[in-house]
Amino acid sequence: MIKTRIVYLCMAILLLLFVVIYAVLPNIGIETKNSEFSYEKIVFNSNKVTTVDIEIAEEDWADMLANASAEELKQADITLNGKKIENVAIRTKGNLSLRSVVNSDSDRYSLKIDFDYYDDTQSLYGLKKIKFK
Repeated sequence: MIKTRIVYLCMAILLLLFVVIYAVLPNIGIETKNSEFSYEKIVFNSNKVTTVDIEIAEEDWADMLANASAEELKQADITLNGKKIENVAIRTKGNLSLRSVVNSDSDRYSLKIDFDYYDDTQSLYGLKKIKFK
């Protein structure tokens, strides 16, 4: 009978410890996992404006816009929130939306960036692809 109570008491203490570690500590700013470089917090942080700079050769950009429906990949460098990633693939994206932009006077294309197209070890904080609409 006493052994059973001790086992239940130990289980209750472990459960309480688990709740404190995984529920309370992160809420007071103590990280329980390494999420400092997580793309969810850096790229998709709803508390900050994300800035994206795309560096692409002028002739590649002009060709991509002139032949948008071909969805041909072009080489570019991307700087996202100050982090530069070189040698990424960029292309127009879409299906019906791409056709409607091609057939209009607009040049507001959706873009797809592939960080690991030329180098399969490359990513943006673990993110391999991103789409801009």
